[in-house]
Amino acid sequence: MSTDNKSIYEAFNKNFPLETLGQLPLDKYTNLNRSDSFCYWLESKTYHLGSIWGGSSYKFGIYAYNAKPKAGDPRIVFDDHYAWYSRYKAETAEDAWKIVRNDLVRIGTWSREGKFEEIDKDKSFGEVVKWKIAFLYSNLHLLPVYSKDKLEYIALDNGMENAHGASIAAMQKYLLTKINGDVLTFYENNVEPKLHTLEEEETPKTWIYSPGESASEWETCLKDGIMCLGWSEVGDFKDFKSLSETRAKMKKIYDQEDRPFTNDGLAVWEFSHVMKKGDVVFAKKGMRKIIGRGIVQSDYQYDGTYDVFPNIRKVDWQVTGEWDVPNNMAMKTLTEITMRLDLIKQYNDVISGEGTIATPDSSVQHDNELYSKTDFLNEVYMSSEDYDKLRNLLEYKKNMILQGAPGVGKTFCAKRLAYSIMGEKDDKRVAMVQFHQNYSYEDFMMGYRPDGNGFVLKKGIFYEFCKKAQKEPDKPYFFIIDEINRGNLSKIFGELLMLIEKEYRGEEIRLAYNDEPFSVPANLYIIGMMNTADRSLAMIDYALRRRFSFFNMQPAFDSEGFKTYQQTINDETFNKVIDGIKYLNDDIKKDNSLGEGFCIGHSYFCGGDITKERLVSIIDYDIKPMIREYWFDNDSKYQEEFDKLDNLLK
Repeated sequence: MSTDNKSIYEAFNKNFPLETLGQLPLDKYTNLNRSDSFCYWLESKTYHLGSIWGGSSYKFGIYAYNAKPKAGDPRIVFDDHYAWYSRYKAETAEDAWKIVRNDLVRIGTWSREGKFEEIDKDKSFGEVVKWKIAFLYSNLHLLPVYSKDKLEYIALDNGMENAHGASIAAMQKYLLTKINGDVLTFYENNVEPKLHTLEEEETPKTWIYSPGESASEWETCLKDGIMCLGWSEVGDFKDFKSLSETRAKMKKIYDQEDRPFTNDGLAVWEFSHVMKKGDVVFAKKGMRKIIGRGIVQSDYQYDGTYDVFPNIRKVDWQVTGEWDVPNNMAMKTLTEITMRLDLIKQYNDVISGEGTIATPDSSVQHDNELYSKTDFLNEVYMSSEDYDKLRNLLEYKKNMILQGAPGVGKTFCAKRLAYSIMGEKDDKRVAMVQFHQNYSYEDFMMGYRPDGNGFVLKKGIFYEFCKKAQKEPDKPYFFIIDEINRGNLSKIFGELLMLIEKEYRGEEIRLAYNDEPFSVPANLYIIGMMNTADRSLAMIDYALRRRFSFFNMQPAFDSEGFKTYQQTINDETFNKVIDGIKYLNDDIKKDNSLGEGFCIGHSYFCGGDITKERLVSIIDYDIKPMIREYWFDNDSKYQEEFDKLDNLLK
């Protein structure tokens, strides 16, 4: 048994004995000292006896705040020093504290008496908080595991067949029967290692983080073992259900409706909802200096005792100092660089003293422009949720087709999706080809071509690109196929139909032309584009269809990005045209012979200078010919829509 853990347990009970807990004053329960309060001990001082990090300070029922809570939240009440739950129906902080203190005493007493079923039924605190209180007053007759999911995992591992669906009390009692010796020794030897393994099953992400402007909060981060973000006016980041909701709230709070909050909103969202325990964080100062490297130790938490930077995660800052890096880092507060293996190696080498500190002019390091999810969302008018779906589909299936009508930005999206996954604009890892009716296996893979003296075997673009990707198995490569349904796919892919399946990546077969062993590497991703509005094209056959995921791309006129773009143009005629195209799309959707796959895309109206002359050109030479084709057999409908388009520019 760890002497440290046992001594921490005993010190807690010495400072806050159950026998006198009923007389504990409020300022001893919660204060701003971060050293001697019950809440500080419960969460931080006893951290290694099971973590309850995450959520907000309201999990303690009542807490002393530094930054005053925002008025208007019906769930809370506050005075000049404390905030507490309105459900207590307490007029003063002391009245609320009496309720909370009674809850503490009740749980502690039940735990001391072994009445674990009563604790299970109690609703005064959240699950993990009440069970940690119970553990600390249990005379070491409970395991320090407070999450039901994790306890179930441990119970199943120890042979409890009915653990799934069992109560925490039942699982705790079962596990106590498996302990030979004391609880803490069993926990340290049999439980804690398995929980670490469980947490490490997710591949950790890597981040660059700025602890305030010019690292203003770095001293606090080191002293308290945390990383912290500002935007204190926003409140608890966990209240947000989506990235778009986060950005909308920030616009409202800061009264900047015309600002998209692209980077700031993403930092708030990723810090609270994407970052995980076990992730690696490089702390930076400015754009050229690494000042620390640490491992995230906790979930996100809102802690009002930190005035300006109340949004925190616990971090084990394992290495600190100051190291110059050769190239500028991202200016953002928080940037994920998981896919930038070259940067991660560079930073680790610099910290360990193995890297060379080069100047930008003499550096041989990658100088490709960084490219992130944020950059993608700035350029491609798509929601963050759709981007996550799109990326997850591609990374899981390895083969994807973007389908939609002309003008929805399929090609533009495909290349930038590749950039965002790579983490940089590295065109050497992207290849693009367009299929057509005469495109063949000989063009795609290999075939005999005349060379003036007869015929020689020539390797095709896909063959060469696969070989290139195999040389860098740790980096993703992207093969983009435009108009994928214009080619004879069975003829073009040949035996590759099997090799491109994710289950067969890396497996070799012998090629028909030269009997060479060949495989499609696992780090190669295929993105196809398919036009759903071209009636002359056959649908993809089932043999290929089942090997691809299909993602429908729609016009993005109502997306947050396009609306921001529209606001920057700020032109009445442009707004009128966009409204007209949206009405036209409504008619197209309602037409049984057309539907959503024929809607007019937004990209016709993106890029370049938007003038009336250009709008006239787009309507006359792009949109009108398209609707003529749509309603080729219905002259009256075509004329009706034609007249509507003409009126848009009058």
